[in-house]
Amino acid sequence: MGVRRVRNGGGNVIGTFPSLKMREQIPYESTIERDLLFFLEYDASVVRYQAQPFVIAGSSADGTAHSYIPDFQVIRTDSKEIVECKPTAHLNEAHAQQQLALGQAWADVNQHLFVVITDTDLRTGHRLANLKLLWRYSRLCVPPPFIERCRSILIAQPDGLSLEALAAAHSNTSSSFELLPYLYRLLFEHILHTDLTQPLSLRTCVQLQLPISPF
Repeated sequence: MGVRRVRNGGGNVIGTFPSLKMREQIPYESTIERDLLFFLEYDASVVRYQAQPFVIAGSSADGTAHSYIPDFQVIRTDSKEIVECKPTAHLNEAHAQQQLALGQAWADVNQHLFVVITDTDLRTGHRLANLKLLWRYSRLCVPPPFIERCRSILIAQPDGLSLEALAAAHSNTSSSFELLPYLYRLLFEHILHTDLTQPLSLRTCVQLQLPISPF
C-alpha cells in the first residue's frame, strides 16, 4: 500500500489497475500513471513497483520546507527508480519544478534514478496501443503443446514468420483469428518477440525471443 490514497483533485482520472506482476490492485490518479502501468507490467526488467511509495522531504532555495510523494518506485533487475508522471504542458510550472527538484535531490543520495514520464513519452508512436492489445490476453492460458509447436516452427524459421503464417502452421482447421490470442499472450510473456514500435497486424513478423546473455 502507498503512503496515501489517490484522490480526485478536480478533473483528473483515478482508478485501480489489476496488476499481474504485483498481484494486487495498483491505484493511479491520472491517465499518464495508468498508461505507464502497461509498460511496467510488460517490461521484463521490472521486478516490482509501488504507487505512492513514500514521502520525500526537502527545502527550496529560500529554506522553505516542502514535501511530496513520487508517483512510483520501480525496482528493476539492475537499478532502482523513482518515477514522476507529468503532462508535458505542465512540466515548467513552478509546482512541478519544485517536485522534480526534490525528487532528483533525494534520488542522488539514495541510489535511485529519478525518471520523469510524460504523456508525450508514453503516447508517441504505436507502442502503448500494442501493449494495451497484448494486455487483453495477458491472463489467457496457452496449452503447453501450442508453445512447443511455436518454438519448433520458429527454430526452423530464424528470420521469423508473420502472425498469420505462424497461426496457420499450427492447424489447417483453425483460422488465424482463432489462434491469434494465444500468440498475443506469448508476445506479452516474451516467449515471442516483435517490433512493438510498429502496429500489430496479421502481417507482423515474430521471432523467438533470444535468451539474455549473462555476459
